[in-house]
Amino acid sequence: MTEELLDTTDVANLYGVTPECIRRWRMTGAGPRFVRLGRAVRYRREAVEAFAKSREFASTTEADMQGAA
Repeated sequence: MTEELLDTTDVANLYGVTPECIRRWRMTGAGPRFVRLGRAVRYRREAVEAFAKSREFASTTEADMQGAA
C-alpha cells in the first residue's frame, strides 16, 4: 500500500491559503503534523484531514471558546 504524501503547496491549495501560511503554521506548531524526508517536508493526507476535522465548529462562539484563530 502506497501512502499519499502531500507537499506544502498541495496542502495550501487544499486549505485555500498560501504556502507561506502553511510554513508559518509548521514553524509555530499550529498546522497539521508533517514528515521530514531529508530537506523535503511532506504531509500525510490523513494528518491534513485530521487537522481540518479538529478545526470544525458548530458556531463562532464554540470556536472562540476553543481559542481557534
